[in-house]
Amino acid sequence: MFLNEKLTTEKLISSNELLKDLKDEFKGNLTDFTEFINNQVMKDKKAKAAFFNLYDSFANNKFKKPSKHAVPVSKCLPTQNEIFASNSLAFPCGMCVIKNKKPISIKKQWEIYDKDPVTVGTNPILVYQKDGDDNYYVIDGHHRWSQLACIKPSAEINAVILSADIEPTDVLKITQAVIAKAEKGKELPKAGTDAKDANKDNLYSKSCTEESIIEMCKNILKKAQQHDKNSENDLLESMKNIYGDDKVSSIDDGLKILAHNAKSLPKYNDQAVGRKDMPQTDKVDGVSSDDILDAVKNVDIPSKEDLEESSVLSFEDFVNEGLVNRYL
Repeated sequence: MFLNEKLTTEKLISSNELLKDLKDEFKGNLTDFTEFINNQVMKDKKAKAAFFNLYDSFANNKFKKPSKHAVPVSKCLPTQNEIFASNSLAFPCGMCVIKNKKPISIKKQWEIYDKDPVTVGTNPILVYQKDGDDNYYVIDGHHRWSQLACIKPSAEINAVILSADIEPTDVLKITQAVIAKAEKGKELPKAGTDAKDANKDNLYSKSCTEESIIEMCKNILKKAQQHDKNSENDLLESMKNIYGDDKVSSIDDGLKILAHNAKSLPKYNDQAVGRKDMPQTDKVDGVSSDDILDAVKNVDIPSKEDLEESSVLSFEDFVNEGLVNRYL
């Protein structure tokens, strides 16, 4: 027995009930699941220990060996219902010159999009492919994907691919569980945005129009021109290089293509949630899209005989097996 005097029967019962609640919450939506982690699980040491054990095991039993390769941008589907114009197009239209820690010219930035395949930012995006489905569901890296999809929808983007036979929304929950473990009890990190008005900036909103997208891009380019006098010419030449001289003779021509691509981004379905609840692997020390699966699969967990996929390990058994000592 690994029980100590402080672990009363009442605490064992309440923690066992919490484990059952976790399983019930997992069946719900991502927003409720994320709130449950933040508000009920992460505020209690024993609950955290039970939580980590249950979901490390669940994830390990579900996923296959991950792979890393380029995937078609056009085959990627977002799992969030907020994709912002500012997060997608501000950087290539001039923010790379203005707000970058290491400013680079628009020309240099657009050269990245013309590579094959493309890595937007420093890391591959994290996607999930369900067995029998040829689509790739974006788990982390929505705006890196949307940035490339707006500029060059025919491109391929470097990705880490998770695969299993579960729903994409369940993969999001498991990823949040892995992040919770890495954060050691902190509140799950939330996604940020440059959007001043989320509704008007959301590419899926009727308030966000092709005209408003073009206006935003022009305003950013104007500011960039003040930092680098070659910005306007760089953008025009970059657009011509990707879209062709026959389609682009002015910046307006190119921006119309960008705006049309932006408003043509594919949607997932009604299970998609807001950006604030999405996993943020790049904000967690020790967890990135490159090693997220290792974080799930390399944990020391009970055997399948000890914990079947369909069962909930009682908190009493959990403590008696000494597992609690691994996580506290």
